[in-house]
Amino acid sequence: MFRQFPQLRIVSIGPQTTVAVVAHNLAIAAEAKEHTIPGLVETILKLGEYGR
Repeated sequence: MFRQFPQLRIVSIGPQTTVAVVAHNLAIAAEAKEHTIPGLVETILKLGEYGR
């Protein structure tokens, strides 16, 4: 998947999701501070602004 989309980044909604993703040998670009959908959206938007 990363070969087709080299700029793909994974954002986690919380610590349990992060553990599950890392268990599959994938890297997390960011984890939401507030573990809700609005918190996830905020994290994605911030990553888009500052993570380039």
